[in-house]
Formats: sequence, structure tokens, C-alpha cells
Amino acid sequence: MDIGLFAPLRSPVCTPEWLKDFGPGCESVGLRSVWMGEHVVLFEAYESRYPGSEDGKFSFPEKSGLLDMTSTLSFLAACTTTLRLGTGIRILPQANPVYTAKEYATLDFISGGRLDFGVGVWWAVVCLGGLGGAGGGTRGPVRRVPGGAAHAVGRPQVGLRR
Repeated sequence: MDIGLFAPLRSPVCTPEWLKDFGPGCESVGLRSVWMGEHVVLFEAYESRYPGSEDGKFSFPEKSGLLDMTSTLSFLAACTTTLRLGTGIRILPQANPVYTAKEYATLDFISGGRLDFGVGVWWAVVCLGGLGGAGGGTRGPVRRVPGGAAHAVGRPQVGLRR
């Protein structure tokens, strides 16, 4: 059985020194993978019900935030040799899909093929609206990823060609 860890790696706890110990520590105890979540912007309150808690509220310690997934997983890739690195999940509507494909194809390349790329949409409408996105209560139209970007994520080349 492979065991992975979903780790809410956040500031100010996860310093570079902490991460340098964390990655190899995961490998040394036999973990197969580390997964990170994504919340680019955190809000005081959410109208949407958070599916990950009984009371439906999403909370995070005051004066902290999740580290950027691409940067942090790249850092962990440099500190480890066997640990798989997972996005659980990359919220596609929050970023240009072509840049996202390029970033994660690069991460997969520099990690020696250790990326597990999970994608999805947000649970809270405010998450997209807070970033200047479409929002508006409907997720359907923004779930469509341009075919070239989706194809590029699975390509062995890092460069995108059209």
C-alpha cells in the first residue's frame, strides 16, 4: 500500500529550513507522496458551505496562508529524490490554463516525473470572484480548458508547441 500525506503547508510555519527537513523526513518514514491544496486568497467568511467540515465553515489560523503550490512543490522536488508531489487540487479557473500547463510540465520535468497533477474547480464562488474572475454563481463555463493546454500537461516536452 502507498501512503500519502495531504499537508496544508502554510506561512509562517513552513520556512525553507522546515521544508528542507520535512521533505526528506517524509521519504525516511516511507511516505509515497505529499499533496497540497490551493487557496490563493482567504476570506473572513464564505457564503458557500465548505464541504470539508461538519459545520460548513472554512477556517485558517489568523495571520497565515497557504504557500503557493508550484513554488513549494518545486522546492520539495529539489530536497527529495523519491517523494511524489501532488496538487490536490489546482483550481484551474484561477489561472491561465496555458501558463498552468507550462508550470506543472516544468515541475514534472525537474522532479524527474514525480508530479501527480489533480485539477478541479472551487467550492466557494467568492474564490473566483475575489481574483477578478467570472464568478457569478456558475462554474460550468469556466471548467472548459482549452484542448491545447490540457494536452500539454500530459506531454513529455516542457515547451508548448501549437
